[in-house]
Amino acid sequence: AQVEQARAQPWYPLVGLPDLGSPTWRKQMDFDVRPFLRRLRLPILLLYGERDRWVPIEASLEAWRSAAGSNADLTVVSVPGAGHWPTLATDPRDLREQGPISPDYERALISWLQRLDL
Repeated sequence: AQVEQARAQPWYPLVGLPDLGSPTWRKQMDFDVRPFLRRLRLPILLLYGERDRWVPIEASLEAWRSAAGSNADLTVVSVPGAGHWPTLATDPRDLREQGPISPDYERALISWLQRLDL
């Protein structure tokens, strides 16, 4: 019902939601990732852009932490100036967030990989 109310808003075409009755909608919105997260037995790097407009960061972190458990090797990094993608987009209207790759993202990824000693 809330989505149907939102459909009347001028910004609704920008949210990118499929038709509510489509199989894609059900797969995306009803998918529970937690059982899969519980099975992971490897180090995990979670990178979140501080301005992510698509992922609710706190809810995502809670899902990871509750599913992965206290023994999980989770590294969480907030990338300053980045949105959903690890770029430093200059135009807030650019939904593709085109811009240079954040050096903070690069440093975090390299540091994490080096810690793994692959």
